[in-house]
Amino acid sequence: NLPPEAYFTYDVLDACNGIVQFNDFSAYFPTSWAWNLGDSNSAVGNTVINTYPSGVYTVTMIATNAFGSDTIMQAIAVNSVEAGFSIAADTVFAGSLVSFTDASIGADSWSWNFGNNTTGTLQNPDNIYNTSGIYTVWQYVTNTVSGCKDSLSRKIVVEYPVGIVKNGSEQMFSVSPIPSSGLVDIGFKIEGKEYVIMSICDMTGKVIY
Repeated sequence: NLPPEAYFTYDVLDACNGIVQFNDFSAYFPTSWAWNLGDSNSAVGNTVINTYPSGVYTVTMIATNAFGSDTIMQAIAVNSVEAGFSIAADTVFAGSLVSFTDASIGADSWSWNFGNNTTGTLQNPDNIYNTSGIYTVWQYVTNTVSGCKDSLSRKIVVEYPVGIVKNGSEQMFSVSPIPSSGLVDIGFKIEGKEYVIMSICDMTGKVIY
């Protein structure tokens, strides 16, 4: 007629996806079990399965029978990995610097393919796209402790700017009528007396006038 002596073990069922199984091995025949799984999840039962992102978690089990209860705590380490990143803007101008910010979980090694025949290995890299188009950016991440890998892709649209470059800064202009199959009027503002050199390019950036 004794209260339980709480004890449990755990098995990592899938390291790369963070799936862990907990098994009760308490003494003196507990009849109920309450778990705090360390990640805001809770459960009951003598065998529990939970899925974790990468990290260290403190798991608590309370084993109970008719004569009392006992509590045990264990720390577990999960070395899963999940790819993730953000781009400052999904549409950018050709020739501008584009920054990529890592948002992966559990990674300690990064590899990038920017979709324009350039690659990188920094956690938070930059890249320049000189030609308009739609590019697919791939991030490849690894947790070198577990060997787990993951990848994620996002698209970025690169456009040529529409405007006038004056002293290194872009100035907007108006074109009318739109649409037009013939002549158009191009209007822009000039301060004072200035010489203006104008070039017209096609969608590939080739100067046609």
